[in-house]
Amino acid sequence: MKKNIKIILLIITIILITGCSSNNKEGESLLIELSSNPSTGYTWTYDISNNDIISIEEDYDDSNCEENTVGCGGYNVYNIKALKKGETTITFTYSFPNKVNSEEKKAVYVITIDKDLKIEEYHEGSYFLEED
Repeated sequence: MKKNIKIILLIITIILITGCSSNNKEGESLLIELSSNPSTGYTWTYDISNNDIISIEEDYDDSNCEENTVGCGGYNVYNIKALKKGETTITFTYSFPNKVNSEEKKAVYVITIDKDLKIEEYHEGSYFLEED
């Protein structure tokens, strides 16, 4: 009887370990940093064509500025995480909110995620023309 219980527990353990490990596949991450300066009134916004295959977290980094320095710029930092296979386009727009005909910069990222949740990206837009 004890032998049967041990075998059953072993089988249950193997099933649980196999099931958990296959469902928790970690996707690759991509870090995007776009220069910005909130003191100008301009802000970055973004639009994602397919929200199902990625997650995105946003932060702001002004660590290169001395404390309490007015007008010092930094970077909007976007951490993109692959969730499942597919393709999406993220269009970032740097503009002055609610101002008609304000100058805009665009940064467009085409992101492809393969079956192993690895990320390939291609980017273009007016933002990159000024950065070269």
